[in-house]
Amino acid sequence: MENVGRERLGGAEMSALELYNTKIAAYRGLCVRLAALGLSPSIVRHDEFAIDQPAVFPALAPYLEDPVSVPVAIEASTKDADKDRAYYRDYYGSQRWRDIIDSESMARINETINWSELADFGYTPDRAPAAR
Repeated sequence: MENVGRERLGGAEMSALELYNTKIAAYRGLCVRLAALGLSPSIVRHDEFAIDQPAVFPALAPYLEDPVSVPVAIEASTKDADKDRAYYRDYYGSQRWRDIIDSESMARINETINWSELADFGYTPDRAPAAR
C-alpha cells in the first residue's frame, strides 16, 4: 500500500504493520535524541488518554500555556455520535478492540511488530499496554 504524503516517507509502499513499526522507531529515535540533549519526553499513550483523561492531564499541563486547573473531558466522539467517553474507556480499558481480531491474525500481528521498541512505551505482545 502506498502511504499518503503526510507520512513523509517519499511515497514508499509498505503494509500497515510496517508503517506502524516505522513510526514506533521514529518515536523511539526522537526519545533517544531528546535524552542526548538532557531532555526527558512526556509520553501519553492513546489508551491511557481514552481510559482516564483527567489522570493524564497533569503530565500534559507543564507543556501548556496557562493550563486550566480542572480539565474538561472530551465527552463524545467527533466521528460517531453514538460513541461517548464511557464507550472508549471500556473499549480501550477492557481491550475490546482485540475481540475483532481472530487468533491467527493476532499471531501474525505479534510476529510482525517490533516489540523490543514498543517495550520502551510500556507495551508487550501478551497484554497491551503493560503497567508502567
